[in-house]
Amino acid sequence: MNSIALALVLFAAVLHASWNFVSKKSGGGSSFVLLYETFAFLVYMPLLYLVDFKRLLTLPVEMWLLIILSAVLHVIYTIVLQTGYRKADYSVVYPTARGTGPAFTVLVAVFLFGERLAPLGFAGIACVLLGIVLLALPGKDQELKSSLSQGLFWGVLTGVFIASYSSLDGFAIQLIGLTPLMYYVPGMAVRLLLLGPGILSKKSGRESFKEDIKKRWKYALYIGIAHPAAYLLVLFALLYAPLAYVAPTREVSMMLALFIGAKALHEKVTLLKTAGVLAMMTGVILISLAR
Repeated sequence: MNSIALALVLFAAVLHASWNFVSKKSGGGSSFVLLYETFAFLVYMPLLYLVDFKRLLTLPVEMWLLIILSAVLHVIYTIVLQTGYRKADYSVVYPTARGTGPAFTVLVAVFLFGERLAPLGFAGIACVLLGIVLLALPGKDQELKSSLSQGLFWGVLTGVFIASYSSLDGFAIQLIGLTPLMYYVPGMAVRLLLLGPGILSKKSGRESFKEDIKKRWKYALYIGIAHPAAYLLVLFALLYAPLAYVAPTREVSMMLALFIGAKALHEKVTLLKTAGVLAMMTGVILISLAR
């Protein structure tokens, strides 16, 4: 991997781990998700306008259906993730979601799209499962046991929706030929339409949104910029290096999450938790190399 690709991927990994950390630290709910999705749209919509806005007006109906379906999955994913961060440790939810997401995506590719899984892929899935088992073994600490159980549940559930939108987005971008920007930015608008009315039509939702604007707007602005940027940086890295190098390198974010959880959030990091995260990181790398 050349130095440009390496720099892009490592920066993307830092952005990905950091926006998830900010999401955890914010303590926000669905109205906070609406706020950072609003910032994301306001930041990235002008970019689409400058690059290829005319094509957006000529997209056929079936492509809009894919964009809408992807937006629904992304909305559920963000709400599930935000709920997980309110209820459990960042250093458990984030690595578990990052580990199980690719594993579930591979299983979807095998059973739904008929792709063949190489031996490395089987080994990768086994490592992810081993990581989950290791995380589920807290020893005698009952408080840690409860925290790990919550983290694993929300992490795995998040992983399910990561696999869902990843499979759909991969189909749209690779097989149909939509550019990432053309596909991703309209989805932001759809996500706002899905989230906004349900939240802002209720008095409690409006009050929560106003509170988020006052207290959490800096968090929301950072996520609105960093979340899409982390995704786009990886795509740019693929212009300079093959996926077999790019995909494994970005998984350094899983270890960053463990470090951030310990140092910034003062979460308990045991030897078993570290081993579990390492096993899941190894599993995702093997899955990436198997493709």
